[in-house]
Amino acid sequence: MDTFVERYDNPSWNAFLEYKRKRLIKGVEEISRGVYVKNVKNKRFNGLINVRQLDSEYIDIRYCHKGCEDITGYHNSFVNNILDVRANMNDIYKRLGEILNIKSIHQGVRVFGNESIFEALVVAICSQQLSVRSAFSIISDLVSKVNSRNCYGLLCFPEPMSINNQVLQMFKLSKNKKEALSEIIKTFSIGVPPELSDLIRIKGIGRWTVDYVKIFGLHDCNIWLCSDRACSEFSRKNNALELGCEFPCA
Repeated sequence: MDTFVERYDNPSWNAFLEYKRKRLIKGVEEISRGVYVKNVKNKRFNGLINVRQLDSEYIDIRYCHKGCEDITGYHNSFVNNILDVRANMNDIYKRLGEILNIKSIHQGVRVFGNESIFEALVVAICSQQLSVRSAFSIISDLVSKVNSRNCYGLLCFPEPMSINNQVLQMFKLSKNKKEALSEIIKTFSIGVPPELSDLIRIKGIGRWTVDYVKIFGLHDCNIWLCSDRACSEFSRKNNALELGCEFPCA
């Protein structure tokens, strides 16, 4: 069984998140249908801007080239504001909505978030045994096909009732994953958020999925997976406390 590390004002956690963020930007060069990840320092955005909030503080910028009007250089200050680790997500949504009107980008802007338990679960199931590139390809397709939008006109992750079996059949997922997603959708469509203890009864949801949901759905950054190679490697290189040991209370 994995053991966890609780942190008490531990600066290594924030450094680790930054490491994961940079690794994601560097490692994922192309996602489906012309969606690309570029180093944020380049500030080159030809098309739709996509924002992924890895956790409550760190945000990645993505863009996808769909022949839309070039917005290079126009929103450099806007990009800097997004990269502010303390940026308010509601302000970001509002400003992205303003870009839609100013630049007539009719396709919309996708805001990745893992802002709910449901979204975190769907992303976790789709990501099982897949590369980051393949997983985001499926998630991007899902959001695009369902076409749910928030009050600012931005593409957002669909509600459970918006994803039916017909929609699931469009995606290149294994039978087991589709069955797991179908059960998750049924569970959340009732309207009452289920307990994690109820979710783990669904075939396909194990320890890794639950931990993913805790971190990205519940924003619980007080755990480290000892079996996560990236986490363990970062801890070793930076002389952080050995995983599996408790930090002393402040």
